[in-house]
Order: sequence, then structure tokens, then C-alpha cells
Amino acid sequence: MKRQTDWINFRVSEQEKKKIKRCAEKKNKHVGELVREQLLAQPFYECPQFDSCSCNKCPLDPEYKNMIALPGEERCKAQKPTRMKIGEKYQSVLPLKGLTCRESQGKKTWDRKTPTEKKQMLERGVKAPKTLRRGN
Repeated sequence: MKRQTDWINFRVSEQEKKKIKRCAEKKNKHVGELVREQLLAQPFYECPQFDSCSCNKCPLDPEYKNMIALPGEERCKAQKPTRMKIGEKYQSVLPLKGLTCRESQGKKTWDRKTPTEKKQMLERGVKAPKTLRRGN
């Protein structure tokens, strides 16, 4: 049986084809299988808010980075832990793993900090609400 991958040729640049082939080799899959898997993977369907949400720039959409949110549009209603759980399941399709751009950048910044810096920031975070309550 001949495997066909010509159906993707009209949509994918040469650079993207090479990237897809490398990814397929790493996963020991045929290119067509990998492309089909990625095309069928729509993580936003697993979101518990999907039926009631009308967010156009959804962090669970594989095209999230290419989308633009207009002023006044609804924002994502899904909780961050829920999106992260779904994002972990679809790592190959969601580069930010279900996080918004801002959340992803914050996570990268936090991960780069040393344990001492993290401890200091956490201590400052605990002290800040006390200062606010006192009115100082």
C-alpha cells in the first residue's frame, strides 16, 4: 500500500516539511500519521468551558500565537490549572502548553531564578498583603 503525503504539499513550505519530517522521525511515525494526528488534535474541545465560551484568542487553540484579541472581546474563562493539564496532554500541538503568552513568560522568568531568589520573592509576597492591610 502506497502512503500518500502529497495532500499536504500545497499548504506547507519546504522548511515546514523538513521540520515535520524530523519530528516524525523522532516519534517513529510516518509523516502522514503525524500530520493527521496534529490536524485532528483540537485541545479546546476538552476545555470544560468550551460550550459556554466565545473567546476568540483561546490559549488551547494550536493557532493561539497567530491570533489577535480585539478590545472588548471576551477573555478565556478556563482556570490556569485546567489549561495546563490539557496543555500537557497536547504538548506537540500547544507550544505554550495551554498558558497565555504572559503566563508562559512569567513561568520562564521564575524557572530561571535561583532557589535563593525564589525564596526571597516568596517571603516578600507574604509580607506585602500584611503591609497593605496595615495601610503603610
